[in-house]
Amino acid sequence: MTRPVPSARAVRVGAKWRPDVPPRRIPLRMRWATRLNQLAVQLSLLVALGGVIGALFVVPRVELHPPVNKTPELATIVSRGDETVIYDLVVDGKAYRNSGMYYGTSTVGDPLRVWYDPRDPSRATTVPDQPAYDYGKGSLLVLAFPGGAIAIALLFMWHRRRFRLLRYGRAVEATLRASDPTPGNRVAYLRFRYVIEGTEHTASLTTVRRDDGQTTETVLYDPADPSHACALADLTCRPRLDGDAFVPTRLPYLAFALPLATLAMVGVLVAKSL
Repeated sequence: MTRPVPSARAVRVGAKWRPDVPPRRIPLRMRWATRLNQLAVQLSLLVALGGVIGALFVVPRVELHPPVNKTPELATIVSRGDETVIYDLVVDGKAYRNSGMYYGTSTVGDPLRVWYDPRDPSRATTVPDQPAYDYGKGSLLVLAFPGGAIAIALLFMWHRRRFRLLRYGRAVEATLRASDPTPGNRVAYLRFRYVIEGTEHTASLTTVRRDDGQTTETVLYDPADPSHACALADLTCRPRLDGDAFVPTRLPYLAFALPLATLAMVGVLVAKSL
């Protein structure tokens, strides 16, 4: 059955971005599936997921305000090892137990000179000016790796031309003129012909699909540029048209797996860093 095709004359002459035809509503699940179900997006999110998992081992240990460790004080040794010592430091009447490297001859009960952070006396060291932290602010650069991957994924998710077709594309029955066979009983690089108000147009679609022997099918064309088209069967969610509305018939659930896993890991990273 041939669907009625809205007149292409409703398009503003010279329109580049938004034709003067009512936009079609895209179902939310189809909208996100279209953005996510792309190889470039999935690879970028996979890289981002690996970067976030790696950041879990670094970011929670970053010291945004590293200790000063410059105030000298005498502590009391409570335990002694070969190269380590455990000591009690009393500051303003409050005892703080800490440990550090020590190669001297003092034993349990002897005084030990340490250097502590006056902002937090629990941060102390047996060596003057020795940092009591492993990762400084520069370690936050580890977030640039997953951040860049997410930015690339968002860039590929933009897909402006495809969404222009989804919103404003008009449906028409097209005839398959030619296709290139590929291994596995598949075809690629389909070339369609369709007529709009007495004018013949052609469109070449770069796709790979199983050869089902059909010679006609529904395509969506851009009213402002009828040579820009896509086959309805190639759209994500394999929608059918109910009047002028999309009705998705399937949902690629795996396309949502990596984004959800990445969001979950980002949540864990934030929770561990707070």
